[in-house]
Amino acid sequence: MKTKAAVAYAAGKQLEVVTVDLDGPKAGEVLIEIRASGVCHTVKFTRSGGDPEGLFPVIFGHAGHGVRRCAGPQRRSDARGRVDPLGDHLLRTLRAFGARGALH
Repeated sequence: MKTKAAVAYAAGKQLEVVTVDLDGPKAGEVLIEIRASGVCHTVKFTRSGGDPEGLFPVIFGHAGHGVRRCAGPQRRSDARGRVDPLGDHLLRTLRAFGARGALH
C-alpha cells in the first residue's frame, strides 16, 4: 500500500514529505491510520545529528493517535478479551513498543 510520510534523509536536513510503500500487517501486527503525531525532543535530538544511535533515513512518530484499520494473521486479544477490535482509537507511545504485556 502507498501512504505519505515525512522522512528525514540526513541530520540537519528538512523533513521531506514523500510517498512510501508499506507492506500489509504481518503476524501479530496491526495497521494504524495515524490521525495525529507529535514532535518531541527525541526527534529534535536525532535530527540534529547529536544522537549516536540516530540512523537515516528515518520516519519519526512514536507518539500519536490513530485508528486500528486491519490486522495481520495471529490476531491478539486486548485486555477485555476482544480480538484486535478494528476501529478502536489508540494512543501510541514508546512504551507500546515494549513487551506485549506492558500495556495490559
